Amino acid sequence: MNKITSRQSIIINNHAEKEWRDQLNEEFQALLMDDFLLNVGIAEAVNNAIEHGGFPITLHLHYDEKKIDFSIKDNGSGFNVKKKLNDINKYGTKKLLSDIALEERGRGILMMMQIFQSVQYNEEGNEVYLCKENQVAVI
Repeated sequence: MNKITSRQSIIINNHAEKEWRDQLNEEFQALLMDDFLLNVGIAEAVNNAIEHGGFPITLHLHYDEKKIDFSIKDNGSGFNVKKKLNDINKYGTKKLLSDIALEERGRGILMMMQIFQSVQYNEEGNEVYLCKENQVAVI
């Protein structure tokens, strides 16, 4: 059994830049992955960074045979992570998602929490860490 491990960094410098999606898809193809929900979760995190943060945005990807980790960091001032997480802990992701299911905004973090086993933010609220286990095919 070969050990698969890799680290990649992708820099996003402006709103129009879509190359990060191509780079990420190339990584997923190399891992024999086609996970629609994983793509949705990462897109939500990057879209939040684009909308609420500052450029450049850095997306780090690390994977091995057990898990795949992402960090997405922007240069914005962040947001009140504690308040958002307190609301989520108080009401639960499924309840909050059902309340805003048809809304255009406000679902990103909740969706990420449904897709990834772990969603954590730094204290400033300008970097998110996402982890999904058992996603990498062993060749």
